[in-house]
Amino acid sequence: RLLPGRLADKPQYVFHPSRALRRLMHGFTDTAGRREVTELPWGLPLEVRISDSIGFSIVAGRVFDPCVTETLYRLIDPGDRVADVGANVGYLTSLAAVRAGRDGQVIAFEPHPQVYELLERNAARWRNGAVDNVELHRVALSDRRGEGTLVAGPSFEGNMGLASLSSDQPTTTGAESITVPLARLDETPGAERLDLLKIDVEGHEPDVLRGAERLLANGAVRDIVFEDHDEYPSAATSIVEAAGYELISLDNDLRGLLLVAPKDRGKVREWPGPSYLATLDPERARQRLRPRGWQVRGIGPSLWPRRARG
Repeated sequence: RLLPGRLADKPQYVFHPSRALRRLMHGFTDTAGRREVTELPWGLPLEVRISDSIGFSIVAGRVFDPCVTETLYRLIDPGDRVADVGANVGYLTSLAAVRAGRDGQVIAFEPHPQVYELLERNAARWRNGAVDNVELHRVALSDRRGEGTLVAGPSFEGNMGLASLSSDQPTTTGAESITVPLARLDETPGAERLDLLKIDVEGHEPDVLRGAERLLANGAVRDIVFEDHDEYPSAATSIVEAAGYELISLDNDLRGLLLVAPKDRGKVREWPGPSYLATLDPERARQRLRPRGWQVRGIGPSLWPRRARG
């Protein structure tokens, strides 16, 4: 979907029209069962399903969700420890791995077995390319240990990122339910201190944060980037603010990131999803995120090297 009113959300297509054309042609192509490996702007390969909307967006546009992509790129430093909760096939996991570098660590959580299989294949590719700082967990993070029901609706083939945890059996025709292990981030080995925690779990974000209660209370997580479709204040925003975090609503236009006060964020786009940054170091965060332009190569042209003249 590339409606004019949404173009400000998609600089990767505005600045690179050929990508927009390929995306528009997607509707005329039979993609059932097809997979493709593409190279991401930070140099790592990523295998995706072409029938998956996120996967095809990555293949066509080379980036997905430029707002969150740019935010993570700017906030993660070499040596950082990052947790990616709701890793999907590893798009942001790969970015975190490159930014954190050899001295850093990325812990990725993805509970759906089909999605995890792709994530595992991608991580193996990165290890072959000497990026070996990623640790995978086929588990759903929540506020308790045990088992939970992951519901993948009938549109799962078209968007593998829509599977969500539910305490009830699915009632939607064609919906699939899968029993998955649950864990708390507080009890995950290696996550005793995190520089950045990214959460995108289709409405289960408050439960993930409750399962990190000790980490938050101890100030053991510097930055949290999380999706939240609810109006402010919400369950998730209340948890992080009560723990002493400063909250910034994340947005973008064609020229880069926009930092908005939560009370002023108003109506936000549904796709790819509205996100917040909760931080214990707001001065550092604003210093990193305020400069205009795009630092991730492939989103916009602002930092592309110019050809030498003469």
